[in-house]
Amino acid sequence: MSMLGAALGRNGQREEALIVLQRGLAMDREHATTDRGIGELYQNSYHRFDEAIKAYRTSLILDPGSTPTADAISWSYLSLGDIDRWWEWKQAYLARSEEPGEHLGWTAWAQYLRGDDAAARTSALAMDPDAFSYSATRYITFRLARDDAERETALAELVAAEPALEDLQAPVTSNFYWRHFFYADMLLRAGQTERGRLEARRIIAALPVRPVARWQAA
Repeated sequence: MSMLGAALGRNGQREEALIVLQRGLAMDREHATTDRGIGELYQNSYHRFDEAIKAYRTSLILDPGSTPTADAISWSYLSLGDIDRWWEWKQAYLARSEEPGEHLGWTAWAQYLRGDDAAARTSALAMDPDAFSYSATRYITFRLARDDAERETALAELVAAEPALEDLQAPVTSNFYWRHFFYADMLLRAGQTERGRLEARRIIAALPVRPVARWQAA
């Protein structure tokens, strides 16, 4: 049931997906993946983040060591604008994650979102280029750049870390759409308006449920 519900959700059939997942819960209350599936549906399709968090927390009771679920809770809190709870749950995710360099990258984001620009810049510049979150922190170095040369360097570093961004034939996927969002925003702020708008339109075309790029395409 959870796999079918997830597939329907990814296909944009959110009502059908919710029915399937709720039937799965009625049949078996002991499957953490079903609760997590409902959380993902509320989070990504309905944007009902409070309900997503409730479902994710139930999933964690059944599977307390789940790294993806802790991370999903953090993003739901961020969508609600609760930076402190986002960071609390992001740290819970980091405690479970074995990805090297993750902690420094997300520390940079916590500092940036809390307005501690000097600390965020220092943390972002200290990132290892091989770390998973390196490309995400290039957005921070771009936004906190002191001049055009530093902005150009940050943009070049993002493209070097994510070369597929320049390939207009490469698909925009749900898991990594944020890379395209950062790229579009950086292009627009760097004065590359047409290319930035094109990237924003690519996000919208591939992921219409993601409203974040709509202002960029205007």
